[in-house]
Amino acid sequence: MLHKNRPLAPRDFYDIDFALRNNFNLSDKSVIQLFQKKLQENKASSDLSKYKRNLGRSDSEVMDMKTRIETELFDVLTPEERKNFDLDKALSRINQTMYSIDN
Repeated sequence: MLHKNRPLAPRDFYDIDFALRNNFNLSDKSVIQLFQKKLQENKASSDLSKYKRNLGRSDSEVMDMKTRIETELFDVLTPEERKNFDLDKALSRINQTMYSIDN
């Protein structure tokens, strides 16, 4: 996840959105520390302010990911999960959560 040297994966956003839709507290201090550790392992900035919008990815990266959702994500989801996943709503939930986190 969030490795700048690989394409943006729809599954990463699905997993985070799934957690949010199921009331997992991503803004919990221990979760944030784990997130920052993962960022450091990937040699990415651990400055959380960089991830407040679309987890730090550009609009063009998000648009590219949208074109790949059906082929890269939907094959591994159940029909019900496919209905529940909307990338725009997922980004809204993720962004709202990231904005609520203090750096």
